Amino acid sequence: MAYIYEVSFFLDRDQQEQLSIGRSFEKVIGYMRVLLPDQPGYISARAYYEVNPSAKSRVIFFSEWENWDDCSTHVQSSVVEDKVLLEFNPHIQDEHLEKRIYREVA
Repeated sequence: MAYIYEVSFFLDRDQQEQLSIGRSFEKVIGYMRVLLPDQPGYISARAYYEVNPSAKSRVIFFSEWENWDDCSTHVQSSVVEDKVLLEFNPHIQDEHLEKRIYREVA
């Protein structure tokens, strides 16, 4: 069974330009695509943002792992969070940063 690790946060309307092509969001995706495949158990990674120009946009980073041990090792390594927080800090408020782990339903 695969495990999905999600890191998400909200960007205020005045920070949503960071989601444009060539801006911070695209840099983070490139970083993920280069570094994550070298980690044991890595399957895939995706990044999304909510399309709602009149409100805050939710930004979501998913990575998929073959088993619990590989997912847990990745979570403890903070690879994604460190890069996400570096690119988007100080725009992320701690109370809006969320981390979740999902298990695939058979």
